[in-house]
Amino acid sequence: RYVAANTHPDHDTLATFRRRFLKEIEALFVQVLVLAREMKLLSLATSRWTERRSRPTRASTRHCPGRQIVPTLDKVAALPQVQGKVETLLADTGYFSAANVQACASHDIEPLLSMRRESHHMPVLERLGADTPAPRADDPVVQMAHRLGTKAGRALYGLRKQTVEPVFGIIKRVMGWRQMSLRGLAKARGEWSLVTMAWNIKRLRVLRAA
Repeated sequence: RYVAANTHPDHDTLATFRRRFLKEIEALFVQVLVLAREMKLLSLATSRWTERRSRPTRASTRHCPGRQIVPTLDKVAALPQVQGKVETLLADTGYFSAANVQACASHDIEPLLSMRRESHHMPVLERLGADTPAPRADDPVVQMAHRLGTKAGRALYGLRKQTVEPVFGIIKRVMGWRQMSLRGLAKARGEWSLVTMAWNIKRLRVLRAA
C-alpha cells in the first residue's frame, strides 16, 4: 500500500514486480535512508539488531545469524558516507559468538551482543551498585561482557527493546506482513528490503508531519 501510493495492484502484478526489481529495491532502500538522514530523522551511530524468524517458504534456508553478521557489517561499511558511521551495535543472543564480536571490532564498531538470556528483574543492589573495574584483558569478548554489565552498557542495550521490537510488531500486526512469499535467501532478502522500505517510508511521513 505505502510503496504503491495507496493503489491496490493484483497479486500477479505484485509478484512480478518483486521478482523483477529485487536489486533495484535494495538500492532504493538505501536511498530512503539517505533521505531520512538529510531530513535529520536518522542517525546510524547506534545500530540495533534483533533475531526474528518469519514463517519461511519450503525452500528457504535455515536461519543462521552467525553467518549473516559479517556480510551485513560489510554492507553497512559500504553505505554512503553521508549516512554517518555506526559506532555501536546492539544485538540479542541470536547474534552472539566470539567470531561476531571480533568481526565488530575489526570494523571499528563497539559490540553489545547479549551473551545469555537476561533476567527481566535485576536485583536492586546489583542494579544500583557501582560498576566493577574494567578488565585488563585484551579479549574483545571479555571487554564486551564487562561493558554489558555496567550501568551505561545496560542503558544503551535497553534501547534495542524500545526501537527494534515495536517495528516488527507493527509490520506484522498493522502492515499485515507475516511470512516470506519468495523462495531462496537472495529473494527473501529482496522481499525483506521491500517490506522494511515500506515501513521506513510510512515512518518518514509520520515524523515529517509531526
